Order: sequence, then structure tokens, then C-alpha cells
Amino acid sequence: MLEARAVPFKYDDILEGALARIGDLLKSDYAVSKRSLGLLLLQRDREVEEQVSQQEAENYGAIQEVVSQAIASYREGK
Repeated sequence: MLEARAVPFKYDDILEGALARIGDLLKSDYAVSKRSLGLLLLQRDREVEEQVSQQEAENYGAIQEVVSQAIASYREGK
């Protein structure tokens, strides 16, 4: 029987950098990985933003800044 293996997907340097910084700023425990949370935050998922803002009150401003900078990088054409 074949075994399924997860193959990590690599995004460009802007997204990977943002995901790493967001992951470092997330201190609470969540039901999904910090990378998944980072991707949802970068998509501006409102439910995730609300949960993270409550659980990461101290770091939420910094998390928002990382998200905003990444989004702005794409608006400027990387």
C-alpha cells in the first residue's frame, strides 16, 4: 500500500518571509498550524483575524503590520 506524504509548498520570498514573521509573533496554541494561520491572515480572513486579535492582543499590531507590508509589496509589483 502506498503511503501519502505531505510535500511542503514554497511560496515566493515575500510570502515565505511574511509567514515566518507571523509564525514568530503567534504565541498562543491554535487548532491549525501557524503557517495555515499566516496564510489565512494574509487573505484577510475575518474570523481568523478576530480570533488572533483576541489571543494575540500584545502582538496583534505587529502581525497586522507584517500582513499590510506583504500585501503592499504585491500592489507595488513586488
